[in-house]
Amino acid sequence: MDETSLMRLIDNTLSNAIKYSRPGGKIIIGLEKRVSIAVFSVQDFGIGIKDTSAIWERYSRENAALGGFGLGLNIIDKICKRYGIAKSVSSKLGEGSTFCYKIPLFKQKLLD
Repeated sequence: MDETSLMRLIDNTLSNAIKYSRPGGKIIIGLEKRVSIAVFSVQDFGIGIKDTSAIWERYSRENAALGGFGLGLNIIDKICKRYGIAKSVSSKLGEGSTFCYKIPLFKQKLLD
């Protein structure tokens, strides 16, 4: 994965967690290395998401009052497809959301 794509994935996910959290709310960021994947997760305790399947669509916004163009998660969706990243989101209205990305790790081959 190129550096720009990784930065977009992280930035867009964190920006949304901040945007949809309550003032002074808590956000938990996780990064775990497993055998062949890195698991990156962001959990907020904000307003939650009504329809988690629609959020990946271009221009999709659940709350227009909070700004943005509805492009961030669509960009993340394209990055995940390009690099074989498994993505998931779980959410409860009024309780918050958790976004999780399973990023494949590749070993660099050294020349003999």
